[in-house]
Amino acid sequence: VVLINLGRVDEAVGHFREALRIDPENEGASVNLAAALDLNKDAEDKIGEKIALLEKQRSGEPNNPDVLHKLAVLYAYKSDNEKALELMEHLVEIQSDNPDGYYNIACIYSRQGNAKEAVRWLRKSIEKGFKDWSLLQKDKDLDNIRSTKFYKNLLDKRDS
Repeated sequence: VVLINLGRVDEAVGHFREALRIDPENEGASVNLAAALDLNKDAEDKIGEKIALLEKQRSGEPNNPDVLHKLAVLYAYKSDNEKALELMEHLVEIQSDNPDGYYNIACIYSRQGNAKEAVRWLRKSIEKGFKDWSLLQKDKDLDNIRSTKFYKNLLDKRDS
């Protein structure tokens, strides 16, 4: 799901398929695979339409976390990182204890090449309880901060 949020739908599809290969009865993986495939199918046409519908819903519910999250995912998928960032920052304002929001912001900043902000938001994510160390090590969105002292120390602390 994090990969979908980061706009890496093809990778998410692969993971959902692997989860279903391991456990064919996994309903969550099945539902998420269908959603990911839907994002891929006629993606450009559908994304614009979905964004328009969600923006209309957002105008009536500006603090709806589900709407904000879905919009951020769609904008990130379209590589509109500024809009995705704006929405994710608003989301963490209203859901300040959700570490995934902070993590997604760190990924956006890293993709933009802003290592300082990426590290700052990743630090916040970990302070809020982010614990998916496997994702942290594999996520290509964080490639721009892997050489930072913070990232290296983080992995060293986790390994010790």
